[in-house]
Amino acid sequence: MNRSFSFSVGASALAAILALTLSACSKKDEAPAPSAPPPATAPAAPAPAPKPERTAPPAPERTSQAEASPQEKLHLYIGCYNEAGSSFQRSLDRYASWVKNMEAGPSGREMVVYGLYPVHGAQACQKAVEQAKATPPAMPELDQAAAAFAASLGPLDATIAEAYAYYDRENYKDDGFAKGKTLHKTLAEQGKTFTAANKQFSEAINNANDAVQLARLQRMEKEGGRDLAYYHLATMVRSKEVMRLLMRGDADSAQVGAKIEALEKTIDEMNQLSGEKPMMWSSYQQNVDSFRKAAKELWRRQRDKTPYVMGEKSLLGTSGGWMVNGSPDKLIHEYNTMVDTSNRL
Repeated sequence: MNRSFSFSVGASALAAILALTLSACSKKDEAPAPSAPPPATAPAAPAPAPKPERTAPPAPERTSQAEASPQEKLHLYIGCYNEAGSSFQRSLDRYASWVKNMEAGPSGREMVVYGLYPVHGAQACQKAVEQAKATPPAMPELDQAAAAFAASLGPLDATIAEAYAYYDRENYKDDGFAKGKTLHKTLAEQGKTFTAANKQFSEAINNANDAVQLARLQRMEKEGGRDLAYYHLATMVRSKEVMRLLMRGDADSAQVGAKIEALEKTIDEMNQLSGEKPMMWSSYQQNVDSFRKAAKELWRRQRDKTPYVMGEKSLLGTSGGWMVNGSPDKLIHEYNTMVDTSNRL
């Protein structure tokens, strides 16, 4: 089966969706995030890792006027990315799931024809991008990436709508896939443009978000010291850094180890805080440490190139994948558990 051409955007997009510690990220379960490949240093799993929830922990309550505009701008871009990006990616992945040769397109001899999913969010995303671009401060890298992403949606939206109707009405049974083959050429070209813009947009969101979060941490420490609110954000920031590196699978082992060590140090400092803590905070502490443990297990597997045994391979990519120590499945499971607890603090 020739799958050399793919619409998948990979782990960088996943990182943008699952790891943004900002307020009010979209949570649309019907539009899963793009899947992430297993670590490059470990044998590939038979199926991709489970899709993470598209959630983000709320920002600490202490928010200065200087932070308001960057957060508002990022919120608009993240909403656009989560809504339209997921919808379009899901439709393209559906199409790629049944077309045997993505370079040539449908042959007309396919045993199963799924067509595509209808898409949504293009116009709302384009409107949000225009609003975000006019919101200070200027973020040239992010503003340009967002504009390219929004521009890729319009033409693809029209092509997907036409292709969806064609396959949904089963008109391919009447013309021998003639229109399907013609549509594939346009769909492939526009799909590649969208995929490239999607990847660039996710990376720009991550870069901008990192800068905002680090500035906020410094401001919080200066204004109020290292209190619980500070460690709430600090542990999520450190966890996000670890998650992004591990899900890439090709990061330098020493670099990943250093990030995990920094997370451990932050957890230790957080646990040393005295005073009464709400029960939910104790749960959050436990969940952060469970994520740290899962991260270290996966890091060791990548570092030592430890293969998955037969029983582990059978679980990877399934609902039971989180039970495999040193797997992306378990890392994502522990991250999501940590985020859910964080959202309830």
